[in-house]
Amino acid sequence: MRPNSAKVLLGPGDTVVRAIFGEDAAVRALRGRWQIFRDPPPLPTCHPLARRRPHLEPVLVQDVAMAWARLRQGGRKALSGRRKPWGRPNGAVGVAG
Repeated sequence: MRPNSAKVLLGPGDTVVRAIFGEDAAVRALRGRWQIFRDPPPLPTCHPLARRRPHLEPVLVQDVAMAWARLRQGGRKALSGRRKPWGRPNGAVGVAG
C-alpha cells in the first residue's frame, strides 16, 4: 500500500485512540463520528474483540458499516459538521499514515 492510498482509517480500541488523540481520549466518547486528524480522517471504534460482549457488537457493526459506506463512495466524502481538529498529542510519533 502506498503511504497516502488509504481510503478509510479505523481506530479499533482505546489503545489506538489514545495513541492518536492523547491519553484522555476514549472510544466511547469519539466513536461513531469521523474525526478531523489527517487524510483520511480516522473513525474510532470498539476493538474487534468487543464482539464477545453482546451489548457492544451492534456498536462495532454500525461503525464498520459507516466505514464500508464511505469506502463505497470513494472514501473522500466531506466531513459533516465542524469539530475542532486534533493535533498530535505531546509530539506523538508512530501514527499510521
